[in-house]
Amino acid sequence: MRLQALHLTNVRKFTGKRASITGFGRGITVVSEANEFGKSTFFDAVHALFFEKYGSSAKPVKSLQPYAGGAVEVVAEIETDQGTYLVEKRFLSRKMARIVRLSDKMIVAQDDEAERWITTLLGAAGDGPAGLLWVRQGLVGLEPEGSKEKSHLTETRRDLLSSVAGEIDAMTGGRRMDRVMRRLTEDLAEIATKTGRKSGAWKAASDEVEVLAAELAKLTAQVETLEGALAGRKADEALLARLDDPAAKARREEALLAAQAALDAARAYAGLVTATRQERDIAALHAKGAKSDLDTFLVAIAALTSATTKAQSTKTKAEEAETEAKALKTGLDTARGADAAARTALANARTALDATRHQVDARKAQAEAAQLTVRIGKAEAAQSDRDRSAARVNGSLATAEWMVRAESMARDVNQLEAALQAQQTTLRMVYSGDTRIGINGTPVTGGQAIPIEGETVLDLPGIGQMTLKCQQQTANGADQLAKAMALRDTHFSKAGADTIQTARSFAADRADAARQAD
Repeated sequence: MRLQALHLTNVRKFTGKRASITGFGRGITVVSEANEFGKSTFFDAVHALFFEKYGSSAKPVKSLQPYAGGAVEVVAEIETDQGTYLVEKRFLSRKMARIVRLSDKMIVAQDDEAERWITTLLGAAGDGPAGLLWVRQGLVGLEPEGSKEKSHLTETRRDLLSSVAGEIDAMTGGRRMDRVMRRLTEDLAEIATKTGRKSGAWKAASDEVEVLAAELAKLTAQVETLEGALAGRKADEALLARLDDPAAKARREEALLAAQAALDAARAYAGLVTATRQERDIAALHAKGAKSDLDTFLVAIAALTSATTKAQSTKTKAEEAETEAKALKTGLDTARGADAAARTALANARTALDATRHQVDARKAQAEAAQLTVRIGKAEAAQSDRDRSAARVNGSLATAEWMVRAESMARDVNQLEAALQAQQTTLRMVYSGDTRIGINGTPVTGGQAIPIEGETVLDLPGIGQMTLKCQQQTANGADQLAKAMALRDTHFSKAGADTIQTARSFAADRADAARQAD
């Protein structure tokens, strides 16, 4: 097994972040950084990945979790005799283990099956990878729990470390070290001065790197500019294709006609609602007048009842007087006089009743006359409003059919103008250095859009020349645009409009006048 890359997510100081070490070679790989940079974190993460179960909450696993908490994820890319694999484990939260074959992205094993796959790959898991010396910061190895075996392994590894220390002492002492130092001094003199400045092959290589870096930056800027221009051209071509699509144009016109029909129907319904409201108001006035007539009639009935009562009372008195006259022969003359008086009172009562009836009829006629006067005034005002609205309708040529034609002509002009603008090619430079390109000996100013027509030669200092061939605008397009504008203006002038906004205003005013007339 050979480690190719290591990725940590939300591990210790890398809270909420992803940290990676990639590019492991087939020889010795040295990871060198300042203290507290995270080197030990990567070693401890490798240990947890290969020697801790994904469901474990042991101290080595808990030590990887940052203060903010959350799941700890460790991923390693490894190469084996069977191919290249991705070994993944997530600890503490949403725990999982997974082995993925990188050649076809197939999941080979998951969870407990993945743990068995790792154990089979490592062999003697308790002794470290392939039984080699496995050293992490502050530890000699992965000692087992048994004290005897732990002591044995500790002594073995200490002996190995002592041997390594002896080799280092032999190398750094005596004439052998002098020969090494002398050889290093000679080799260093070929590429550096005594003060440590670059010289020879080192200086030449460094200068070449600086020149190549500058050239790379300049070429990168040019590539970005050309990529932006190509992207803009693709966007313009896509827009032109959408504008010229007959099906899309037909759908837009169909949708516009449907919307116009819906608008006309809504306006007609609004006129019907207004007329209904007017009829309701007139009915309310009629009801109010009828109530007034009813009140007057009830007053007249009361007066008639009072007069009838009085007449009945007078008749009773007359009858009593006549009875008394018959009974008392001696008061005949007086009784006759009383009878005459009673008859006179009866005649007066009848006269008063007739006068009351005439008053009731007069008041009723007066109320009806007032109501008729009001209704006549409203009818005359409505007739005047209708005549004015009809005059506005007859005086305007901005009919619905005229407006549909006007909208269609305005769209045709806009589409032709957009098509002509899409055919125009411009050049815009954004510089990142002091070098400037030129056209026919004239420098091109940064940020300024310059029209490009036909074949144009660009002077690129330090590179050469670039020839741009741009498609010429067709005269046929300009002629079509002129004809379309002339047809549009002629159509607009029929109703006195000069712009599509004015035309829409005239059409809306005529439609409003027609609704008012209705």
